[in-house]
Amino acid sequence: MKVRSFLAGALLALAACGDADELGSYRLARSVEGARRLEVIVPESVDARRLERLAETVRGAGRFEVELERGTELDGGAARILFADATTPGIGAIAQLHGVVFEPGTNAVWFQGRRYHGSREGILLVVEDPRRADWPVCAYIASDAQVAAGLASELLPSWKPGFRTWRGGRIESEGLWSDHGGLLASSAGAALEELGTWPEVVRAGPGCELVVHGAVDASAEQRWVERLANVQRIAVAHFGEPRERVRVHLWPDGESFSVATGAKALSATCGSELDLHGVVAPDVLDDRGAGFARALALASLGEPREDWMADAVGAACAETWCGVVRLADWREHLRARGLAAGFEDALHAVDPLASPHLVLALRAALVAELFDMQRADLVRAMWTEGSAAVELPWAALRARWAANPLPRELVRDRRARALAAGFAKGVHLTAPRDRDGRSFRTLSSRGAFAALADLKGRGVDALALDPHVCARPRITWWPAGSRSTPFDSTVHDHELLVLARRARQLGMRVMITPSLLDAPTGGLASASMMFDEAHWGRFFEQFEALAIHHALLAELCDADLLCLGNGLGEATDSVRDDLAAGWIPPAYLLHNTARWREFIARVRRAWTGALTYAARDLGEAQQLEFWDELDYVAVDLYCSLRVATDSKELPDDAACAERYRAFLRELRGFAATAHRPWIVAEFGLPPTSLATLDPAAGLGSYDVQESARVARAFAAALATVRREPQPPAGVYVWCWTTDPEHGNGVDRSFTLQNRPAAEALAEMYGGG
Repeated sequence: MKVRSFLAGALLALAACGDADELGSYRLARSVEGARRLEVIVPESVDARRLERLAETVRGAGRFEVELERGTELDGGAARILFADATTPGIGAIAQLHGVVFEPGTNAVWFQGRRYHGSREGILLVVEDPRRADWPVCAYIASDAQVAAGLASELLPSWKPGFRTWRGGRIESEGLWSDHGGLLASSAGAALEELGTWPEVVRAGPGCELVVHGAVDASAEQRWVERLANVQRIAVAHFGEPRERVRVHLWPDGESFSVATGAKALSATCGSELDLHGVVAPDVLDDRGAGFARALALASLGEPREDWMADAVGAACAETWCGVVRLADWREHLRARGLAAGFEDALHAVDPLASPHLVLALRAALVAELFDMQRADLVRAMWTEGSAAVELPWAALRARWAANPLPRELVRDRRARALAAGFAKGVHLTAPRDRDGRSFRTLSSRGAFAALADLKGRGVDALALDPHVCARPRITWWPAGSRSTPFDSTVHDHELLVLARRARQLGMRVMITPSLLDAPTGGLASASMMFDEAHWGRFFEQFEALAIHHALLAELCDADLLCLGNGLGEATDSVRDDLAAGWIPPAYLLHNTARWREFIARVRRAWTGALTYAARDLGEAQQLEFWDELDYVAVDLYCSLRVATDSKELPDDAACAERYRAFLRELRGFAATAHRPWIVAEFGLPPTSLATLDPAAGLGSYDVQESARVARAFAAALATVRREPQPPAGVYVWCWTTDPEHGNGVDRSFTLQNRPAAEALAEMYGGG
């Protein structure tokens, strides 16, 4: 059900804000979706080294060929991003159509009655290109085109008509346009206005200017400043004093941070690479100064030749990976698990689908090793000339690689911990997508932490976190922060880290359950990959990369359980019923069990916790032949409770409970034949009058009382089965969200919060 819910949100985003005229803007999305080239139009006066670095990241994803264009010979079939000031050819038509005025003499930009001028101020317009019908253009506009170029955090083409403005190193406002030119509020608009009223305190920091927004906790700020001071000493020792001053913005929570920057990382730049933002709060994970070190290196050395150098230098100076573990310890963990044979793996023949928690972490460890060898000169040379142009002391590096012992704290067996734990009282916690695709109620927001406290009070002691990952990079409207995986995800890695670590602090268990989609508005990738051997090969290549990435992320999260997939019947060799009926399938459909066994073995190398796979129903579970490779049998529960086939009669409470008991006992019986403990990976109900007849479809009129009645029947059935031999090892209910108001409106989402069904959680989980 989580996939259906996500797809509904994605289609809403494409259809826009509920007005019928907004459907017309989808033609702009279709044009970009069909493009294979991206033209980044840059005036001759702009130093394009940073843009070239961002372009290389897009090229590496394989979705677009990217060209930086200085002239006017443009491709009519390419997506376009434009960086402009008052003197840029072609900007006049865009400005005139959308209310942008350039101030004579200063070239300051006026938009919606506000003036933008200076090094950290400008606007982004996503509008229909006046020169090409049915094509959007993303125009970054400032008083100087060089400033405009600094506003972009990545070079992904956008399509939805709207605007964003920056002032003082943060996002000031956002909005949307209808096809008729009318203004529509964006999801973050009101929150941005509220942030504009917050008090700001500016003071000197260690080698930087600190800007404190709102009520930042004093003790947390002190610890942050101490870490910045340490990182600043290290960075200056290696790179010298910065030539430009870095500004560090401190925010009291992840929600305000995300609104102000549009990013979801532990730290992020906004408006300029020298404007760094971070969350400063007690018991909230941060990057330990890695982003600050990155900004200091940029201020000292200028643009790196290769994009990865900035992030690697940041992690090396902060001596941490993702703020969770010491960088040296993480390197040794990768070595001990057989995932890396040496530093050369980080630089030579790197798989473009490899997880950054492997490749970038090794690159950061290489930089740290060179620092430790007193060879910062080689790091500076790699920064300015590129890694291929620098001869590194490989013999010494190999010797140092082999000499380090495995740290004891990274060898604990999460698998044994998970299997020894009691019944998991679980809930899937998700971040809802707003109508424009931008959600600031992230998994690291105030709403997320409030949801954790609420769920804990209702007896929940286990979380399922569900990143949906796209096999193809998306097109977007909101300029996002840096992507954290080789794929494009609805959830940033750092969001999962922040929430999972907070859940662990509260004594809650964590399951990570990623899903691979064929596209942001498509279905599960396995459904579109079953045409021939080449398609299957590509699916398993991407699926394995996804699983290993999230296995490493789960390790960093200190999770207990990793679910390898959900309802991938097309990919799991579930064709034996058709064979019995006399159908002879193509040979490539008969090899998938062997592929899964090999795939699971490789994931085991990256992950020390427990593994499962969630079958879409008991029928799929009974077809699978690789349960012996996993630790749990897991099945989704969206069974019909019809009194009889094709009956539209609604079963009473007793009949509902008896049907659920029968299903749970069937699942228990199958798990016994597989010699595995068993869990209900997903149980959910729509708030509709026909919730009993076909829960997955969500048919019927809006009715929260009916879903509550059925949820109580499930709770009664579960209580009975838990008292019987071989009880379930856990249940995960779909779902709860990070929006504290979710469920109050008349919507058909499956969320329990603010609805009578929420009280059924106490009946399910309150009894121990």
